[in-house]
Amino acid sequence: MSETISRNYPHKLAWFEVETGQVRLKFGAVVVDIYGDTEIIETDGAINKIDDVWEHQGHLQPVWRLLGRSMTGFVMDEDSFRLNFEDGAMIRAKNKKAYDFVKSYAGNWVTG
Repeated sequence: MSETISRNYPHKLAWFEVETGQVRLKFGAVVVDIYGDTEIIETDGAINKIDDVWEHQGHLQPVWRLLGRSMTGFVMDEDSFRLNFEDGAMIRAKNKKAYDFVKSYAGNWVTG
């Protein structure tokens, strides 16, 4: 098993955009690009899929509902990338080991 990487970064989702093949999420100085199949797990346990963005399948309503909500940080391991929110919601991208499924860019990490 590979190393688990986690970072605490409490910041609100300020905006998102959909580009060819990715959904880009902006949290303060951190930008997260998500590719492929992604799930948004809501606080009530409902799972909403953001299906393959390459094929423009699925819908983005679950992402709109995350705007203004604060994440606590992320956890990444060999199975998935999980971005956790303060209210218990989560964005999860499963690693299919076939391509880059998440990229993260940080200007300055906030540590507490």
